[in-house]
Amino acid sequence: MGVCSEAGCLGNAKAVNEGSEPVRGENDFLQALEAPRIDIGPLIRYAETAGEESAVLLELLADACESRGQLLDALTVIEKYCGSSPRVSPERIRERLLRLLGGGEKARRMLWEARCDADSGVIDCVQRLKVLVRLKPGVLCRDTTWGVGEIVDVDVIHGEVEVDFEKKKGHRMALGYAAQRLQLIPEDHFWAEYRRRAKRVADLAREDPAALVKWIIADCGPMTPRQLREVLRPFLSKDEEWRRFWLQAREHLKAAGEIHVPARLDEAIRQIADFGGEDLMRRVSGAADEDLLGIMEDLRRVYPDGLPHPLGAVVVERVKEVLSQRREPLLERVRLLVSLQDLVAVEADITELVDWRALDGEEDMASLLAGVPPRQLHWLIQRILTALPEDQHRRRAIALLRAAARCTKGVMEATVQELLHAGLAPVVKRFMQHASQSADCPPLVIAWMLRHSQVVREWGAPRAAGLVRLAVNRLNSGGGGLAAAERRYLIRGFVGEPVVRWLVETTAEEELQDIVHLIHSGRGWSGLEKGELLGKIIKLRPALGETLLGRRPLEVVHRRITSWRSYRRKQRQLEILTRQEIPRAAAEIARARSYGDLRENYEYKAAKEHQALLLRRREELENALSQVTPSDFTDVKAEAVAPGVEVDLEFEDGERKTVVVLGLWDHDEELGIISCEAPLAQALLGHRSGEVVELPETMERKCLKILAVRRISARVQDWIHGESGV
Repeated sequence: MGVCSEAGCLGNAKAVNEGSEPVRGENDFLQALEAPRIDIGPLIRYAETAGEESAVLLELLADACESRGQLLDALTVIEKYCGSSPRVSPERIRERLLRLLGGGEKARRMLWEARCDADSGVIDCVQRLKVLVRLKPGVLCRDTTWGVGEIVDVDVIHGEVEVDFEKKKGHRMALGYAAQRLQLIPEDHFWAEYRRRAKRVADLAREDPAALVKWIIADCGPMTPRQLREVLRPFLSKDEEWRRFWLQAREHLKAAGEIHVPARLDEAIRQIADFGGEDLMRRVSGAADEDLLGIMEDLRRVYPDGLPHPLGAVVVERVKEVLSQRREPLLERVRLLVSLQDLVAVEADITELVDWRALDGEEDMASLLAGVPPRQLHWLIQRILTALPEDQHRRRAIALLRAAARCTKGVMEATVQELLHAGLAPVVKRFMQHASQSADCPPLVIAWMLRHSQVVREWGAPRAAGLVRLAVNRLNSGGGGLAAAERRYLIRGFVGEPVVRWLVETTAEEELQDIVHLIHSGRGWSGLEKGELLGKIIKLRPALGETLLGRRPLEVVHRRITSWRSYRRKQRQLEILTRQEIPRAAAEIARARSYGDLRENYEYKAAKEHQALLLRRREELENALSQVTPSDFTDVKAEAVAPGVEVDLEFEDGERKTVVVLGLWDHDEELGIISCEAPLAQALLGHRSGEVVELPETMERKCLKILAVRRISARVQDWIHGESGV
């Protein structure tokens, strides 16, 4: 689950009281601020309608709540203030929050746990704080993994909360993680009854199944019958008990007409208001042209298996009306048609309302492909190709490939696959071969050729060595602007066994040595990834290992330390991965599983693959953090080059340079900071002032002289103790 704000916690409790008397003017507003206890609901509603004065009024309200010790109310008002003022200063809000929490170490720790020192946005920070300030012993909460629990202890200084969950007693969680993970439960909520008054739930399951289902759906939201069965398993443990309960509940719910009762066990039980009905059909019919696409996106989430007939017919007619008018830009009309295809089977007469021949620009195609659901890529690419005569398919295929190379790995894979199925393999081959001749070859093109090395090997070009060099150079230059998933896609491409065998079998010894040292000196990937690839190469060519070890050690022994700055950055990466990316991947798997047959479910397989990559990345980060010690390098004596010193250098051409050698993950070009794993640092380690050092063959220069070795400056110390983004 996401952040659980006061208004967004489980149940119907609201931060803003909807039933209070409205404020009729500024005098009423100011007079209300004098009350012993302030009802913020009507005051917030008045301030939000006050135009340019809105931010000022909300500030006054926040001050009044703070002076009366209404902490949660003050946080709610500050959240509203941040949303109403586009020029709000994050630093000023953080200072205010620190004061509101009473200052001191405990308040600073709470702000840190709410990620108020990061770039996550002040509104998100305030929402997390609203959860953290209510984490107290005795408060009920729910976690999607561990179930309902009761908070036992909160240790702000050490950043931990202990919860007795139904599935795990005494479970300890990081406070910041709890702020995003836990759902706080009000006392009148179903989960509170479930935890503290289970007999009432058991009695209701026996006496009035329909009322219990309505209560659960109202408080917990839509869920499938299978999910409902798991919720009620403690009360209906036997299959016969569950069948009797569900048959009775379904009969009454259908008769009442307030709840949508699905025919399938993997379809959600919903309140009719959520499901749609006549109101939704009227909304579709009366929607403005520019709003229709957003409504259809909502429909896709509500009806993942397609629209029911009456509603589907209304949507089709509305889309035909918009497309016939041709007032929207071409891209918007194509997106509308693709969205319709994802909801109902689109007839030919509707597809002809879009001028597919005009869709030719690489920028437009890339934008379109990137926003299409994977399951609709096949349909879209077919439409784009068949709109042109066969003699123009080559030009359109090249445009598609260029566009796909700017999107994601999924789009790239799907586009190439569709073109191959369309009989355009010669076009794909020429495009790939031509692209591989350029140093600016798109990373996704390189990755595709590596992942499909058997196909490329049959083409006869490019060579394995050239392709691997392209990939390594891309990674060494910072990944070529790749997102994390595409970067991993590129790395895993040539760590695979087929590519390594192809490389070793077709590359001369001397060129292979150069490639290995290029890999070893790279900065765009981890030591584990490099070690895996180097190990596979040497396993296939054992003699190469001895040659390489004699030429230059592949492993340089040094203290496994890094700066506090870099260590905290890795910690944040792990935190984001654990709190956000992995839970998001799990939700994506659940969504993809609902599409049906897992054997032919592309979305499910892709989501599982993505989750595996995230879990592997988490393991790498956890291992890295456990093996490396953070340091401020104040204990370094600077007698010789080691992590934590500044070194003045003079190269053979007379150029002088100062570098700062720090730990494993440290780098800052402006300050001259280099990692102790960098090739230059590896050559310098252990040498003293006055010594001449020979440089590795992979570097442009041959040697240098060390002019001085000294302790790091105050400016570098400031960098070490400063903050760094993820």
